[in-house]
Amino acid sequence: MKNSNKLKLSVLLFISAFFVCGYASAEVKYDADSPGKIIDFLLSQPLIETSLTGKPDSDIKETYPSFTDPLSNYDLTLDSKDQSFSPGGTISLGAKLKFNFKGQNTLKSSCPNCDASKLYPISEIPNTSVFVQVWRKDDDKTSSLKGDYLIDEFYALNNVLLKENEEKIFNVNWNAPASEKLGDYYFSFYINSAKRFNMKGTPLVAFYPAETFNFHLKQDKSINGIELDKNNIKVGNKDYSYRQPAPVIDGAGSVTVSVPLTNLSKNPENIKVTYDLLGWGQEDAKDLILPEKTENVTLASGEKKDLNFTFNPDDINSVYNLKIVASASDSQSVSNIRFVLKDKNRGIIRFLGMVKNQENLAPLFCVRNAQWQGTFSGKLKLTAFVNEKEAASLEKSGDFATEDRCFVVTNANFQLKSTDKLSLKAEVFNKDNKLVDERMVDYTVAPKTDAGTIPASIDDLSTGYKLVLLLVALLLVVSGLFIYKSIKTTTK
Repeated sequence: MKNSNKLKLSVLLFISAFFVCGYASAEVKYDADSPGKIIDFLLSQPLIETSLTGKPDSDIKETYPSFTDPLSNYDLTLDSKDQSFSPGGTISLGAKLKFNFKGQNTLKSSCPNCDASKLYPISEIPNTSVFVQVWRKDDDKTSSLKGDYLIDEFYALNNVLLKENEEKIFNVNWNAPASEKLGDYYFSFYINSAKRFNMKGTPLVAFYPAETFNFHLKQDKSINGIELDKNNIKVGNKDYSYRQPAPVIDGAGSVTVSVPLTNLSKNPENIKVTYDLLGWGQEDAKDLILPEKTENVTLASGEKKDLNFTFNPDDINSVYNLKIVASASDSQSVSNIRFVLKDKNRGIIRFLGMVKNQENLAPLFCVRNAQWQGTFSGKLKLTAFVNEKEAASLEKSGDFATEDRCFVVTNANFQLKSTDKLSLKAEVFNKDNKLVDERMVDYTVAPKTDAGTIPASIDDLSTGYKLVLLLVALLLVVSGLFIYKSIKTTTK
């Protein structure tokens, strides 16, 4: 063989070795149109008997609600130099929120017989919000049995991504109405996700906050405004109390809620009253059932008038929350009235998110019957979207329990690039296949060390196969060197 041809062959071998090494070590590109490589939601077995009926299935396991306190610890720190303020001014607090997962230690210490293998860690809470209620303490020992006076409610923190051990700093600001009564007040704080999923504390049960902050409103003279009389609320023909369980009423016909409104000021007041009827709680406007109703009421000094709200229950909701806000020029009063319809059931989603399943991510969902008694028969549908394209879905039918039940899809194996957007959508249908609840959460996947490896658009190259390619490349390099050396020998 001529030396020129040998040189060409040796160069060709070097180039071939380069490409073989590149192919063996190159990162495989992600293919968004291969949902089977991303998530395997296509399960053929029913859920376990204790949840949505059917025989046990190894891919869907009942688990603990790892997102809630005390399995996840939420530390809300409040800071204010003053605890005495004046009406008409702004009350401002510095706040810090932090969470970490303590599930394993909690189970060992508080529940030695619990199965730790059923606990899946959680590393971040999407769409975290802090809901705040403002209350004035009722000093009357008799009437205080029905709770305190609700003045206002608002969000101090809205829809942030809360990662484990990461501190979120925010401010809590509330403008105290100028004609608000002097006395002792407090903020109640509640931590939720997606404005539906309670992480710590819940306003659904009165006086069960994540944290409170006490303060005093002071002024030179006693000034009074308007007030919704929380001591004389009626739901149907039943008395209502913030400190008692939600009353169960007959929903066969129309339902009327009645609340007295009093003008305690020395002057006539023109009052705007709004009514919001929600299907679960007061934290999310998405739960609004009817368009907001508004009316204007004029009351002379000392005058009292019953506010009446009447509606016909629909065929979906079983639990209602009527929020009434009465606003005058410089005072405000609020009532949240929660009640349940007798023998009416509705399935609802209590959590939807992601937990860690070894090195991968897995969907965690919690469901329950909204009614405090009985069960709901229907269907649950879970759908996964990657970059807004549907990847896969799971549908299961059965009976929902009366308390929160949580389940993890253990074979999901989410393996995504750090730029991918993952969305989970949960839907609940009744036995007539009518949608009765729907929730959706979005995730932007963390860096690859947290999200796992990137799936291949074709089958991943096995380790053995890569070694073979590298040996071939080495053989090509050696052959190229041998030919190149023979060229130098013949030219001497």
